[in-house]
Amino acid sequence: MLTEIFDSAIKQWTAAPKYSKHLFRYPVLATVSETGHPEMRTVVLRAFDPKTMQFTIYTDSRSNKIKSLNNNPNAQLYFYDKRKFWQLLVQLELKQLSSQHEDFKQITGAATKDYTSLLAPGTPIGNPNELAYSDQKNYFIKVVLQAQSIESLKLKRPNHVRVRFEKKSAWAGTYLSP
Repeated sequence: MLTEIFDSAIKQWTAAPKYSKHLFRYPVLATVSETGHPEMRTVVLRAFDPKTMQFTIYTDSRSNKIKSLNNNPNAQLYFYDKRKFWQLLVQLELKQLSSQHEDFKQITGAATKDYTSLLAPGTPIGNPNELAYSDQKNYFIKVVLQAQSIESLKLKRPNHVRVRFEKKSAWAGTYLSP
């Protein structure tokens, strides 16, 4: 059963970036602020590499999540499938930050505005309509996060099933008390 759980997670993460309605496409990213406070936000899973166990998201390079990751490279991604009552918590470490032009060119349509605001995310404004955008500069950054461990919890009867997989043990699984 351990292999099935691990393989199922891999399958879901591989599919999620391809389908906008996939339940794992929008995980919650948790980081630690520069003042030591937890910060959580929903992100878009842009890519997952099952060979390297790396997760990729995009963001504005001026965002708090980048400041937090530069200060403390540890993070978590939380995934939840409400149909299967299945949650996955992935412990991560920042692997790479990249602002390559080729990556930004993959962003199309209105989504490019997310990375071209003249004001940094979180800057106070008087009205959302006041926001201005640059047609010359972008603040796009690709964030690659390396999985260190995965914890799976499936709520089911007669027994809930909780498992931990760790990179340091070649992703071997261990059952845990739920």
